Amino acid sequence: MGPTAFGFVSKGFDMSALSVAFFTLLFVFAYLVSPTMLVWGWARWIKRRPRSWTISSTLSFAGFLLASASALFALWTILYALGGGFEHLPGYSFFYQCLRRGAVLSLLGIAFSVGGVWRRSPLRWQAPASAVGTLAFWLLATTWPCFPTENDVCRDLQKPVLEFVNSFPQRLKPRCVFAPFRHG
Repeated sequence: MGPTAFGFVSKGFDMSALSVAFFTLLFVFAYLVSPTMLVWGWARWIKRRPRSWTISSTLSFAGFLLASASALFALWTILYALGGGFEHLPGYSFFYQCLRRGAVLSLLGIAFSVGGVWRRSPLRWQAPASAVGTLAFWLLATTWPCFPTENDVCRDLQKPVLEFVNSFPQRLKPRCVFAPFRHG
């Protein structure tokens, strides 16, 4: 058994199946769990605002606000890309700065929301779930299969994503979100 992607040594299991499972999990969290939890969380927050602000409810709300900000930033990034905003910039530095900032918002959301799960509050579980979901979106965006690749590291990162996307029936295949980066 030889080395595989990321320098890990395969120990008798199929790395491509593991990669497909990992990217399926990321996809589910990014595109199903996160939007559901964000909508459910805001609806729940409007109905059940805490009567007294405890440390737990404050941390949950702060984490939920950061996850919401990350989701809005993701939406802006998608709309900016679809409008051709990244096309006119040399290289991908601005795109990767956007990804980094979105991931930082999500990580801060996770950190704050984990502090709020210890006591009951309206956003006790919605805050960490939506923050993890937005982080999953940013992780998927870093390995999106539509980027032209020039080096082996990018190709190794994109291979599991392409396998995951190609495993879908044709009518269910997702379109590339970052259309300006399509080539060919």
